[in-house]
Amino acid sequence: MLRSCFLPAPLQGDFPRFGLALLRVGRQGPEDAVGAAGGGEGHHHARGEGEAVVGGGEAVGHLRLELPSFHGQEDPLSLSGSVSTALLGADWRTERWQAGAALARSWGNGSYGGGGDHQGDAALSGALTGLFPYGRYALTPRLGVWAVAGYGWGTLSVKPDGVEREYQPAATMAMGAVGMDGLLLDGGGEGLSIATTVDLLAVNTTTAEVDGLAAAEGNVSRLRVGLEATRPVPLANGAALLPSVEMGIRHDGGDAETGFGLEVGAALAWHDPQRGITAEVQGRSLVTHVEEEFRQQGLALSFAWQPNPSNRGPSLAVSHAVGATASGMDALLSPTVIQGLDAPAGNGQQFKAEVAYGFPAANDRLTLTPGVAVALSPDSRSYGILWSLAPYSEQPGHGEPWELSLAGERQQHSAPTPSVDHSLKLSFSLLF
Repeated sequence: MLRSCFLPAPLQGDFPRFGLALLRVGRQGPEDAVGAAGGGEGHHHARGEGEAVVGGGEAVGHLRLELPSFHGQEDPLSLSGSVSTALLGADWRTERWQAGAALARSWGNGSYGGGGDHQGDAALSGALTGLFPYGRYALTPRLGVWAVAGYGWGTLSVKPDGVEREYQPAATMAMGAVGMDGLLLDGGGEGLSIATTVDLLAVNTTTAEVDGLAAAEGNVSRLRVGLEATRPVPLANGAALLPSVEMGIRHDGGDAETGFGLEVGAALAWHDPQRGITAEVQGRSLVTHVEEEFRQQGLALSFAWQPNPSNRGPSLAVSHAVGATASGMDALLSPTVIQGLDAPAGNGQQFKAEVAYGFPAANDRLTLTPGVAVALSPDSRSYGILWSLAPYSEQPGHGEPWELSLAGERQQHSAPTPSVDHSLKLSFSLLF
């Protein structure tokens, strides 16, 4: 069990999410009109868009590097280390088809502790390579079906304290996912729109048996069905209200959380493009679930201000959440072991704020954006310094062919065990 906690990022879900994210880079999905009901997670994995027209289609490449570190503690287990990931992908797109593949390499090292007597402590390291072919077919301009498969292989090194021998079991990961997402009904700027997400995901991870160390295997499956309905209400000066209601049904199987859940939610957003202001209130409730501990409700308020439509100038984002912080179909996504260890349980209240400013650089060709971030909850607080460099873009997040970013964070935990964690994350993304 402890070995599976430190499998590199691909075995914890990053590789499957990267494959799913590649399918959504550059496509016209329901999020353009009614939010991210059909998007699932992982949109942040691909920064911007870049396209080269070749014949009757488009060829797009993706490159992403990440160098994060982590530290987490959940009595009696503690876990710390760093995992580096390099992701390279390319695909070909026509009006209806999209097909491609992604190659990923992840490597890391760290340690875990099993208790105060140090009898369960060990040093670990690992490396994994994965290949992920994927494809998508557009049934309509706004509705499509997709599939992604993947296989990863590598080694894991475990060296328990007080033991001279080092164990090096082989590790593998296999995954497959199919789904459909998009708009069932497109109401345009003033009518009713209905978006859907249907997907099935299965992941299997194994580590081989070596001398004195038993083999380990994990299986996880997930079925999701979601619907979201929205109807924009135009206001004066180009502003608009966007009320929405959504419902998600999910079934989990395998070795992690299992059971059936039904979740409903509602949101009301206000957007004023002339002032660059967006405000939203969201509420959701897990109506029923086989696992009693999964019963939860949540209410979230958010405000964002970005007066300049480009990636220059000031930007501000503030949010406050009570209860479960995620909303909609994103709230139904599986947690990973490392994320669960790295985040305190808390009582469901959290305040977040981020301020940044984009400055011109390199003779106005680039944009340099420093920023600060803070997150406060009753049992933890974190402070971060952000920095990014990207070409100038008139649409932030949609036009940068590459981006270099650096984020440093200090996080203080007051419960259940007082501790201070530091992390540094360097990321580079390139579309070609």
